[in-house]
Amino acid sequence: MMSTLGIITFILAVWFVGLGLSLAFNNKGFCKLLAEFADEHTLLWSWGLGVVACSLVILNLTGYTITWTGYTWIMPLVGWAGLIKGLWLTWWPQAGAKMIKTYCRSGSTTTFGGIIVILLGIFFWQIIVPMY
Repeated sequence: MMSTLGIITFILAVWFVGLGLSLAFNNKGFCKLLAEFADEHTLLWSWGLGVVACSLVILNLTGYTITWTGYTWIMPLVGWAGLIKGLWLTWWPQAGAKMIKTYCRSGSTTTFGGIIVILLGIFFWQIIVPMY
């Protein structure tokens, strides 16, 4: 049976692969969806609160400290990065909207970013999930 942190890392791995596939192979449709999402600051604000909540759960389960042995430092780092991003989206949703619209424009590097996110998901699937 997997631990709670193992289930969270499994969900993150599946999320990264799904997000990467949509960025790499359907970037026009995905960017259109993100642009519509970015127009609603209330959605960005609530997304930020959700990211803060998930990050606090990850940090609570990992002990808030980053230990540099093996790959155990990755999940606390994900928790802290998510907490910073969630607070940023909560306090400044217009900055998040501007970043989304800047990143998702025609001719940008969304396909390359999608491939990187797919590789990150595979890394989580192969290395991080079995640790927990």
